[in-house]
Amino acid sequence: MGKRLRVMLVDDHALVAEGFRALLAPEFDIVEVVNDPLAAVAAVRRVRPDVLVLDISMPGKSGLDIAREVLTDWPAARVIMLTMHGQHSYVKQALALGVRGFVLKLADVENLKTAIREVAAGGKYISPESRSAAANPHPHLSRRQLEILRMIGQGLTTAEMAERLDINLKTAEYHRQNLRHVLGLPSHAAVLRYAIDNGLTE
Repeated sequence: MGKRLRVMLVDDHALVAEGFRALLAPEFDIVEVVNDPLAAVAAVRRVRPDVLVLDISMPGKSGLDIAREVLTDWPAARVIMLTMHGQHSYVKQALALGVRGFVLKLADVENLKTAIREVAAGGKYISPESRSAAANPHPHLSRRQLEILRMIGQGLTTAEMAERLDINLKTAEYHRQNLRHVLGLPSHAAVLRYAIDNGLTE
């Protein structure tokens, strides 16, 4: 039997991290579980795992921030993002940093095991759910909603949107409000940030 791969998990939710430890431990050597994202980079430097599995959304420092620091310091690091977020922008940012794997938490654990094996061997692995998110990053938006979102990303005012779409001001404002509710975002500023993060500025 060959040497077991050494895996480090970073997730601010202790129960989630321990759950993944239990699921992965029969096959892999879980050398460290870090719940404080601010301590993650130091832990990676100390442990030097074969594969680093990072959550994306964490308080204080995101998984993308940690990946950036780790890969700047150690370009050969094998990093996988394990996340609830499958948006195209996250996949694109992660791959641009040098991350080699992207797996949704909602996916079957076998996806994560496959990702760990393939990334450790020098390959890449994008889970099927994330591949579909990259191909169609906004499946929940209608063509008109996507058009409105792109205009927001371009910085257009409601009046400018109304003029471009040849609709009245009240209808344009309705579209803006409705889009905010569809996206589940708290403010127009948050919608603008979403548009920018998803590359909808052209």
